[in-house]
Amino acid sequence: MADILFQKSQCENVISVVSGFPTASYPPSKLDPRCGSVTEDFLAAVAAFPNPDDKIRSTSFQIQGGGNTGNALTCAARLGLKPRLISKVADDARGRGILEELEADGIDTSFLVVSKEGNSPFTYVIVDKQTKTRTCIHTPGFPPMIPDDLSKSSLLSALDGVRLIYLDGRLHETALVVAREIEEEEEEEEEEEEGREREREVFHPHKG
Repeated sequence: MADILFQKSQCENVISVVSGFPTASYPPSKLDPRCGSVTEDFLAAVAAFPNPDDKIRSTSFQIQGGGNTGNALTCAARLGLKPRLISKVADDARGRGILEELEADGIDTSFLVVSKEGNSPFTYVIVDKQTKTRTCIHTPGFPPMIPDDLSKSSLLSALDGVRLIYLDGRLHETALVVAREIEEEEEEEEEEEEGREREREVFHPHKG
């Protein structure tokens, strides 16, 4: 039976949630599937956030993978879990970069949907050194992920043997399908357990 963790927050909070998982309860051999956003982040640090119509220079610049689920997956993999990803990118340079970075961290991308056309999601992140804040300008991927992108058989394979499901609230339609499938599986498990209990009562009745 899988636990469902629903997280709808900023990226840095996702990491703190994942790093707090009780690893004794979820040993490295357990699989940890997630459904949500992965992006490529363009991070520019500035001395202070610009005023309207200003032209300023960055003090540093970095390109790296991001997104709520992308961050959480990376943290989980580095903690020793074996996470699976349900998400979508396009077959473009950004999408290939996202895929390579996730796989390099040991994340199972077998269930990542790759669109032949469109664009992968990306985010411009302005890091204000003066106020210690950051501003995100996000461009969603296109075409967006829909439940039909993932077949029933693929979904069942992604959920096979899992202990924990993470939904970041971004791909909400697909996340809802995943959550419903988990609910149906749990109901079936409960019915099977009740059936086994009735059989035990028949063959080994309690003595008064």
